[in-house]
Formats: sequence, structure tokens, C-alpha cells
Amino acid sequence: LLLIQMISALVAATVMRFVIYPKGLLPKFKYDSGARVGLRESIADGAATMINICACAVFFIVIGGALSSLLPLDPIGDSVMRSLLEFSSGCAAASRLTSNAYAVTALAIGCGGLSVAMQVKRVVAGRLSIKPYLSGKLISCGVMMLLTILS
Repeated sequence: LLLIQMISALVAATVMRFVIYPKGLLPKFKYDSGARVGLRESIADGAATMINICACAVFFIVIGGALSSLLPLDPIGDSVMRSLLEFSSGCAAASRLTSNAYAVTALAIGCGGLSVAMQVKRVVAGRLSIKPYLSGKLISCGVMMLLTILS
């Protein structure tokens, strides 16, 4: 799975660079060179970011658990739903499958889940667009699933 993930990331990066965002069309990073941040502010910002990231993961794990108890899904459907919401709970659910565990784990790794997308959006808010990230993730997930099926 590691090799498949590395290949899919390389394919996604190549497609993004030469097809979707050729020659200078990639959105630029907005950096305020005049802003000076001290150690205390950096530590506080880092702590707040960690809390937001953990809260986002826990939120989507809880949502996945709630949906799992409300929806009549088979074990594979439950694992896919959890994988699309949150990476680690998707992998944990896939590990309990008797069949297709490899493919569902590849899906969880490839897509990262809505939780990771929301975490990335929070971290890059105001400085970068999330659209290139989502495009790359979609390409990477598709390639990863294709390579998993072929392997």
C-alpha cells in the first residue's frame, strides 16, 4: 500500500503540474513578510491548531459511529462510509473485514476522509485555496484505487 500510495501521489502531482495547473496557473501563497510573530504567539497558535485538528478528527469519528448505528450498512459499506469521513476509523473498520480489507484500506489511505480535508482547510485558510488540494486528492485516490484493483 505504501508503494501504491507513493505512485499515486507522484501521478497526481504530475497531472496537477502539467495538466491542471501548467506554467504559472497554480494559485500563489499569500505571505505577509511584514508580520513578526514571537515565540509565545507561535506556541499559542500551534496549540490552538492541534486542538482544532484533534477536535475535527474526533467529530468525524463520532459522526461515523452515529451513522453506523443509524444506517443499515453491511460491514464493507460501513468501512467505506467511515473511510470517507475519517481516515483512522476507516482503517480500523477495514481491519475487521473478512474480505476486501485491502481495497477499503487503500480507499481510506487514498482519500484521507472529509476530516483531513477540513483540517487542511483550517490550516491553510486565507493563505491558500483548498481547490488544488481537493483536485490532487481526487486524482490520487482514483489512481490508488485503480492500482489496488490491478495489484
